[in-house]
Amino acid sequence: MSAVARLRQAIRTHGSLGTLRLAAGLASRPLLRPLQQWWVSRYLRVTGRRFDRQFHVNTTGWIDGEKLDGGANALHATAYAGVVPAPFRMVMDQLKIDFAKHVFIDFGSGKGRALFLAAQYPFARIVGVEFSPQLHEVARANCQTCRGPIAIDNRIELYCMDATKYELPAQPAVLFFFNPFDESVMRPIADQVQESLRRNPRHVLIVYFWPVARRLWDALDCLVTVPVRQPTWAWPAHRGREIVAIWTVKPFT
Repeated sequence: MSAVARLRQAIRTHGSLGTLRLAAGLASRPLLRPLQQWWVSRYLRVTGRRFDRQFHVNTTGWIDGEKLDGGANALHATAYAGVVPAPFRMVMDQLKIDFAKHVFIDFGSGKGRALFLAAQYPFARIVGVEFSPQLHEVARANCQTCRGPIAIDNRIELYCMDATKYELPAQPAVLFFFNPFDESVMRPIADQVQESLRRNPRHVLIVYFWPVARRLWDALDCLVTVPVRQPTWAWPAHRGREIVAIWTVKPFT
């Protein structure tokens, strides 16, 4: 029986709410893993298509890292998937910063969804760094077609390059990561941030969704973690899990 058929049968037997409760309690069982994958995939697809229709862009889809172009970099990429708008906004709304004085930088910017969401905030500049020419070109096309309440103007800058080669700007910044790559790429970026702050102390925030390599940022003695109210996610069993971590620069002495 397929995952969809199992879901329909469970809803008929237990109702929608009962099915959610049952799934949350049994999510660790291998039998329900296909159902969890289907549920999360559908959630990403539905929220992505809603965003794309509203703003006339193409940011939906999942592409495994090994299927991306970009040469050897693809070996360290996780996958392409656009950040879900509601959790992004929930986290941005918790940042106690003067947006107009900060640059937003998305490492692994893909098709540009996080950039378009960031454009709803008055950042001084919005920068996307993407190693895949394929995704970079889609993001460029999206900048031309985007409509709606997002102000697409000259604040958005797109760079097709290795994220480890991008030189951080001298002004305060929000560094955004939607789990784009593994530790072998994240490590030199973390080292670069520490060296940049040593040379030029300034306010920097690191916002890291699905922080699988958080130990690299925890290890930097120039940063401290910022308490954050965790956003909700698609699958009930994800409740209570760390979905996003935030660090900021320690007070200057």
